[in-house]
Amino acid sequence: MADYMEKANVIRHHGRTVIVLALLLCIPFILIWYIASQVDKDIFYEKKKDNLFSFAKMLDTQLADGGYDEILMNADKQDASREEQIIVLNEALRKITDEVASSSEGLGVGYYSRELDAILTYGPSDEYQHLVGEAIAEDHPGRRVMSTGIAEVSVGTMVRGNIMNAMLPVIRDGNVIGYIWSNNLVSELEQTLARMSNIILLLLIISYIIVLTIIILIGRRMIKTEQKYAKALSEALEEAQVATRAKSLFLSNMSHEIRTPMNAVIGMTTIAESTDDVKRKDYAIGKIKEASKLLLGVINDVLDISKIEADKFDLSPIEFNFEELLQKVADVINFRVDERRQKFYINIGKDIPPVLYGDDQRLAQVLTNLLSNAVKFTPDEGTIRLDSELVSEEDGICCIKISIIDTGIGITDEQKRRLFSSFEQAESDTSRKFGGTGLGLAISKRIVEMMDGKLWVESEPGKGSEFSLTIMLKRGTENEDELLDNIRNNSKINIFVVDDEPEICELFTNLSEAWGIQCTTAESSEEAIEIVRQNDDFDIYFIGWMLQGKNAIELIRQIQDEITHKCIAIVYSPNDWVNIEDEAREADIDKFLAKPLFPSTIMDTINNCLRISSIDTQKKHEGDKDDFSGYRLLLAEDVDINREIVQSLLDPTNLTIECAENGSQAVEMFEAEPDRYNMIFMDIQMPEMDGYDATRTIRTLDVPWAKEIPIIAMTANVFSEDIEKCLDAGMNGHLGKPIDMDEILNILRKYLYS
Repeated sequence: MADYMEKANVIRHHGRTVIVLALLLCIPFILIWYIASQVDKDIFYEKKKDNLFSFAKMLDTQLADGGYDEILMNADKQDASREEQIIVLNEALRKITDEVASSSEGLGVGYYSRELDAILTYGPSDEYQHLVGEAIAEDHPGRRVMSTGIAEVSVGTMVRGNIMNAMLPVIRDGNVIGYIWSNNLVSELEQTLARMSNIILLLLIISYIIVLTIIILIGRRMIKTEQKYAKALSEALEEAQVATRAKSLFLSNMSHEIRTPMNAVIGMTTIAESTDDVKRKDYAIGKIKEASKLLLGVINDVLDISKIEADKFDLSPIEFNFEELLQKVADVINFRVDERRQKFYINIGKDIPPVLYGDDQRLAQVLTNLLSNAVKFTPDEGTIRLDSELVSEEDGICCIKISIIDTGIGITDEQKRRLFSSFEQAESDTSRKFGGTGLGLAISKRIVEMMDGKLWVESEPGKGSEFSLTIMLKRGTENEDELLDNIRNNSKINIFVVDDEPEICELFTNLSEAWGIQCTTAESSEEAIEIVRQNDDFDIYFIGWMLQGKNAIELIRQIQDEITHKCIAIVYSPNDWVNIEDEAREADIDKFLAKPLFPSTIMDTINNCLRISSIDTQKKHEGDKDDFSGYRLLLAEDVDINREIVQSLLDPTNLTIECAENGSQAVEMFEAEPDRYNMIFMDIQMPEMDGYDATRTIRTLDVPWAKEIPIIAMTANVFSEDIEKCLDAGMNGHLGKPIDMDEILNILRKYLYS
């Protein structure tokens, strides 16, 4: 606002100066036009002379030393007739003539031999070759030039019409042996001068129009400036007052947001110190942990907004799996969703590449913020949905749209105007009711803009909100095909989905069409039983844990009574599996999936379930307890919890496991003692050196066992092209995450017992 007021003062007080300066813009054009109108044709004479001298210099070079005689001698034509000599000399000189003639439009240049009394060359040769060999008239100015040895410029009707002709004698050893000329039609010169004058005159007219327009615009601007001057002062004062109130409110919110978790930390610490009850201590420690995370979130928001204000907020792009990113985001907010009994769906566009290149951490921060707000402002048992789609792709750059839709309290137009501003929330009482610093959306907007996208909201009070964003990300190096394992013909895989939520049924239907498998859906227990009675040829049953307010155990038992073979029952629920594990196992449920459901999770489940029968028949030691005593496994995995899981799962088998935290360390450990290890489990995505490079390095080591040791990929990338990429890197097999115990044992038996 201060800049605007300063500019207004400059225009108001210095308007006359601006107008005078604008008028001065015309002066250069007037001078140019005047000079052009007074220009003499001598300018063009000088140009002709310049071309003439250039031609003479090249001709002198060509005729140096032997001159005609050498040219003719080289062509073995020194005793030839006049006509033959003219042809030979023309061929020798024509290239030089054409090069000079091409230097200016309409220019003609040539050379005349006094001895042969003929034109030897005349360029451009494609126009004047027919004149070669002719003699000039007795009154031609060229004869005067050859007799006097003086250069001359003349205008008149000559060989090719009314021309301006610049002629220069060629003197060799004190004798004039001929002359060269450079000419142009007088009419073309006059037309050129006329065109130049017209162009300059047109520029002069345009300059007058521009100056006049500037004067009019400046005048109107000055009038409007005078009218807005007083209003600007009032608005500036009002904005300053609003900014002051916003900062005061922000400081109040920050004080509340920091003091609340700090109060919990201090209070629960006191409780933990004052009690000997272990459960009470554990409860206090849990609350301290929750409060610490909340306080850390507040601090991170303040640090991020500080970086934005200082223009030091940067992105760190890497390749990442888009679905895995959404899974991590869902894991963060699932607890709150379960706590409020809300429905949460995630829909991934089928055209979105599985691997993208961008800052996954910042994108996860944006989505977590938007989803957390949706959970916060949506009532209990409400619905939240995350939709994603590929809008367009050009040269490997993908435009991806992500929308978070909720059935919450909604936002008014006035609230939307201030929503993405730093230090502000929708209303002043929002922070008191729902909490928050008011920084999350401002940070999210900045992150999205740095990804060449935009963030906006569509909402009505009481009708929920839809926050949408677009981002530009590069396609990753991985291919996007999603194929089931080649266990059987995909078209013969038949699944049955029972859920009273239409969104879930639609998800399975769309995925089945994409994968080429058969899918039947039912939205109630009654409908499901009726379908099973008519057709029980289903490989897998996917059943929602809660159907019309009741759990799925009764339906599973009814299905088992109706079918003639054992069914594979998969139950999915937003609840923690631990809470329903005992009850589910009593119903002979094979697997449990957590909501929201993801395509890769469903695909893994189908692959693992259809693999059960084949694994059972392949076991060499069926019924026996696996004992891998004496064998040593090198586990390359950078995530602590993943290492702990593998070690815990394999502990009963007596297999010795040594761990490396990255690919580089795994290479060093193997190279130091190659005979120490019988097998390697290799994670793919690790710091310093990934699993692919680590495998390639091991295979090229000049040590025993390097090319033969079994190396098994252990990764969440489970598509067919992922497996192929692992094999191409030199690995022997592939284990998909989440890890299946039967699959691990089968791999170990195959390579350790063989």
